[in-house]
Parts: sequence; structure tokens; C-alpha cells
Amino acid sequence: MSIDRRSFLKVAAGSALTAGSSFAVGQESVLGQESDGFPLSSLEAHVKMRCNLRGERTYWYYKGTVFGNRWGETTQPMLGVEGVSYSVVDRLPGDSYRYNMNEAGYYSDPKSGEIAEQVKNPFTGEYYRPEHYVSPQANIFLPDLSVRPDRETLPPGLEYRGGVSPVRVFQNAVMSSEDIFVRMQVPSAAEDPDRLEFKVQTSLATFTADRRDMLKPDCDFVPCQMNYQTLATFRDWMGMGKQPGMMSWRMTGTKCGFDDLPSHMVERIARDHEGFFG
Repeated sequence: MSIDRRSFLKVAAGSALTAGSSFAVGQESVLGQESDGFPLSSLEAHVKMRCNLRGERTYWYYKGTVFGNRWGETTQPMLGVEGVSYSVVDRLPGDSYRYNMNEAGYYSDPKSGEIAEQVKNPFTGEYYRPEHYVSPQANIFLPDLSVRPDRETLPPGLEYRGGVSPVRVFQNAVMSSEDIFVRMQVPSAAEDPDRLEFKVQTSLATFTADRRDMLKPDCDFVPCQMNYQTLATFRDWMGMGKQPGMMSWRMTGTKCGFDDLPSHMVERIARDHEGFFG
């Protein structure tokens, strides 16, 4: 089975963290210490940017590029990526939040931008078939700003750390980041000489909203933008085998309503994944 970012997070989604795997707030977060004088807590601000506080579905549309780097060579674009997600958040006792998300996306030719069923690998010259995706995820956001999957235990061989940064405010920009670090052993690698013994996925999402929207007392839906990056091992289906190197996604996204989603994405997802939109 091919294991990618979504497989990592889907498998891990919802689990209690094992000892020693908590996220050290203020030590690893990108944005530093919490802004003084901002009336919302870091967790409240993050959830308000990511979701809809009334418990209704929040949609996101995103688009970007997947870059690859074979060590010692120049980084090159390998794929385009475009997708839609929706999420629902529930407040739990103890000021925690349960976050449920589902997403569907497609890889495209990096030159034409068209959804692709076959793409040429710029490093090997060989063609491969991208694996488009649909992926549900479920996490718990905790008051100490750690993020854990919504499961009782982590699968054997899976290391997972996640956290939300302290909120930062500069002029009218409110910023919050969510960082996930995953490493997973691949047991089948022992039987396949072309597979790595492990997979690594780093997911770094930064959300930005307007301070004036964040502080409106009756505003449950806050307009928000997302910048997303990854650092990960190559997908199995890219045909890189054990060649040393990494891949990195760079995406931008916008929080929106269902009617705001691009029609071509809604039509394609509805056709390929019956019931995705409910």
C-alpha cells in the first residue's frame, strides 16, 4: 500500500499521544510567543480561523505545486495539486475541540495545469500515474496547544507530534500556525528492495485573518487564508525508489462557503466520490 501524507494523518487521526510526544509550546512553534493584549486565547483564535463556531461545515479551496529534490540536484516542480476540504468542530469539556475534516484533491501536470492521469518524472524521465485522493481526518485540539489524533492508541511504528502556535498579531493581521510531524515505519520494505524502511511527513499550515473580523462578537464565520507547506519523502508511485531526496508542497487556500467553490472541482469530486458533499 502506498503511504502518503493523508495516509499518515488518517491512520494517526484521533489517537492519544504516547509518552514523550507532546508538542513543546513556544519552543518549536514558528510564530513565537503569544501576543499580549489580544482578547482571544491562542486556541480560540486558531479554531475560529480554521472552522465555523456554530458547528456548521466550513469549506476550503486550495491550489499549489509539489516540488521534488533528488539530493545534489536542482529542485524541480513535479505536480500541480488542487483540492477542496470541509471541516466541522465541536467544543468538548475542558476547553478542548474535536476537529473532523474530509478532503478530496487532484494532481495535475505542472506545465498545463490539467488534472493528469500520467505525468513524467523530471528526475528519472519515466512516466507514472498520480494517485488522486480523498481523505477523512479527525484530531483533538487541546488547551495546552497540542494536537493529537482522535484515537485511543497510535499504530505500532508511528511517531506523531502536533501543535498550534501561540497567536501573533501584527497591525490588523492575526496569525496562527499548526505544525504536524510524523514518521512511520514501513514493514513491507523488508520484502521490497525498492522501498524505504520509513516515511516522513512534516505539515506546516499558517492561517491569517483580519483582527477586526476576529473580534466581531457575532461573527461565527471569519474569512481566512491559509499558506501550507510540507517536507516529506517521495510517494511510492512517483517511481523514485530509494533514491535520496525529498518533496515539498507549497499551497495557498481560502476559507469559503459551498457556493463559492470552483464549479469544476465540485462537479469532479461529486462524480468521483458519491456523497462527499452530503
